[in-house]
Amino acid sequence: MKFKLIILVIVFTFKVAFASHREVISDYPFVGKLRYLGVSCSAFMVKHGVLISAKHCFSHYDIFPENFESQNLRVTFNSNEILTGDNVFELVFDRGENDLAYIIYDPDFSREKFDLSKILLSFAVEENVDIFRIGFPGVGQYQGDKILTHQCRYLGNQDVFPPKITDPGYDGILLDTDCKAWHGDSGGPVMRKIDGHLEILGVLSHTFEVDFAGEIKEESMGEDDIGPYVKTSMFSPLSEAVDLEFYLRD
Repeated sequence: MKFKLIILVIVFTFKVAFASHREVISDYPFVGKLRYLGVSCSAFMVKHGVLISAKHCFSHYDIFPENFESQNLRVTFNSNEILTGDNVFELVFDRGENDLAYIIYDPDFSREKFDLSKILLSFAVEENVDIFRIGFPGVGQYQGDKILTHQCRYLGNQDVFPPKITDPGYDGILLDTDCKAWHGDSGGPVMRKIDGHLEILGVLSHTFEVDFAGEIKEESMGEDDIGPYVKTSMFSPLSEAVDLEFYLRD
């Protein structure tokens, strides 16, 4: 009996050690909390003058580049630097079948304040690579806090996001992860660390665990010290971008 009990404890410990974990952080200053006309999402700098977020953070609310009003955008970084108004030039939806949106802003806003030299962009994603993600889920007592989710992986599953009552869907490939996430995390970076650099793989998008009404399935939800979460999340890989190279040019 003792022998069986020891085996059970070892197996349980192994599973816990590799479960994704969330914690409140204050570093990674290039990731900000995005708000626009009631929308709460995340966004991140990839170059001075270029911020990336998710298309669905805007299109869910019938906000598109043609009716975007920069004075209503606020992206707050943890240095309390706020990008808004005259510093924002335009909102661009990548022309590809993906969930990538670009916010083009005055590069002088960030050039002297944020060091982006350690950021790399990856256009290939390997299966079962250790990844992590950062965002502002906007839950519980941590409404405005930046949350790191780590100890998670790309699971190797790819699929499209079909139309829902609340979302038109699109045909672009999304990649599945076991990273815990919540609504406000959308638009944040999915990354891995490599050789002292941060390699950005894509943008947090939806979860496959939603029904046709756009509601998250109850069995796919959980709760931790941060608050509620969905157990798996998808990201839109940078490899599907059509216009990103244009905006990264010198």
